[in-house]
Amino acid sequence: MTKNGIEILIHIGIDTVELNGEGFEILVDIDDKVDKSTLLAKVDLNYLKMQNKKTDIMVIFTNLNDEKLSLDLGENLAMKKIGTIENKIVV
Repeated sequence: MTKNGIEILIHIGIDTVELNGEGFEILVDIDDKVDKSTLLAKVDLNYLKMQNKKTDIMVIFTNLNDEKLSLDLGENLAMKKIGTIENKIVV
């Protein structure tokens, strides 16, 4: 959850729950404070591919209400800003 109360869910891979954690090293716990330099997880993408799992990474905002989400489309790399969330001001 951000300082502004926005909940963010990051889901790595598709159907990877079937791997029972193999190929993943999660580096943070619930309620840990993180910032843009915090490494959240290490994922062996080659292992996922060898297990015929897709390596898509989804970033899901679970409680956007009046906020405006703007995304930078295209290839995104670690530590690169991928978008912004702004409060909509209704007059």
